[in-house]
Amino acid sequence: MARLHKKDVREDEFYTAVDRAYVYLSENAERWFYPLAAVLLVALAVYGVYVYWQSRENKASFLVYEAFRAQENDEPPEAILERWQTVLNRYPRSDAAQVARWYMMHHRLEAWDEEGALPTLEEMADRPDDLGQLASYKLALLYASSERYDEADEILTRLMETEQGFFTTDLLIVARARVFREAGRLSEAEEQYTIFLNEYPASAMRSQVSDEFDALRETMVGTVGEIMGEVEPAS
Repeated sequence: MARLHKKDVREDEFYTAVDRAYVYLSENAERWFYPLAAVLLVALAVYGVYVYWQSRENKASFLVYEAFRAQENDEPPEAILERWQTVLNRYPRSDAAQVARWYMMHHRLEAWDEEGALPTLEEMADRPDDLGQLASYKLALLYASSERYDEADEILTRLMETEQGFFTTDLLIVARARVFREAGRLSEAEEQYTIFLNEYPASAMRSQVSDEFDALRETMVGTVGEIMGEVEPAS
């Protein structure tokens, strides 16, 4: 009688295990095959969408790059706006579209087209991020230039109260002072300038603001002198 060696025993055990696995898989194929196939199909679909979306983002980013290059090369404003508009038209839901809308608004402001820039600024000012704060600040300046001083001051005050704000407090104080000055509310402007000069001695804007404050005080003194000169002395 032939003797079984350990090698033969191991081979028999291996073949037996393979046979059992095959039988198990054959009997339970419907239990695991279809769910696994569904998972694989979903994974492939997600991957396909991701690749498609990344491709669109890359193409949109390239168009943004071309628009920036056009600005650097001092192409005509109409040509630059057309490039930004192309980004919006082709990829309206991409991140690049937000960049395009922002710079289109910028071009309109530089061209003194305030009415054209206003809708974009007002919409972007509602964003809860840094871009929203930047848009709010520009919107406040636009309101002030349109003599909508109360609305400008409301926005600047809100920015001052924003936690982790994009703008420093000293900048916003000076902005409010300038809005009050333009509105003819000289005492309120003086108050804001005084707060800035007392609380921010190391600010990079101190020299310029000091000159503005001195000019404001001269204006206030001249205004008081004119008023006093109009008052007739009592007989």
